[in-house]
Amino acid sequence: MSEEIMTEILSMSDDGFEQTRLTVNEFRGSQYLHVRKYYLDFDGEWKPTKSGVAIPITINNIANIFNALTRMLAKSDVLHIILENSNKQTRELIHEAITRKFDEESQSGLPPGDTIPF
Repeated sequence: MSEEIMTEILSMSDDGFEQTRLTVNEFRGSQYLHVRKYYLDFDGEWKPTKSGVAIPITINNIANIFNALTRMLAKSDVLHIILENSNKQTRELIHEAITRKFDEESQSGLPPGDTIPF
């Protein structure tokens, strides 16, 4: 049996019976990061489905995920879609992460004159 350490709800279906969650759990002494769909059963309890992925939590895996998400968010078409569907706190976190990443690499990744639309 795995022990759930942390959970964040990423999205909820319109009918309220399905969620996508980001969770961290421990299984056989190792920690894993999951992105998984959950469903609401007849007893009112949220249960995980087989639809999802589990990734061992290592420095390299987490860094690769963060870097990939940052690169994706820096593309204006993807960022525009995400920002349209985000709340203020999420937009601020995205802005902070992209700004920090660009500062670290000393490059903006955007053509001259372009700005991140916040």
